[in-house]
Amino acid sequence: MVPRSLDLTPADFWLWGYLKSRVYLSCPSSLSELKDAVRREVSSIHPDTLHSAVAGFVTRLECLLPCDSGHVEHILV
Repeated sequence: MVPRSLDLTPADFWLWGYLKSRVYLSCPSSLSELKDAVRREVSSIHPDTLHSAVAGFVTRLECLLPCDSGHVEHILV
């Protein structure tokens, strides 16, 4: 998979930051604890929250159509 694949972009913009803010609250002290914390946090994300993150990304992409694409970080939804 290409690093800038559209399949990865919602994760770039939302998921990794969200997980980092939640996972490190428990101060995992080993790789095993870190993996468990990530699994726990991913499984606790409500489907509506995931839908909202992806929908926001789609909205940013739609804003790019008139300008022949480009960066989306500056487009806040």
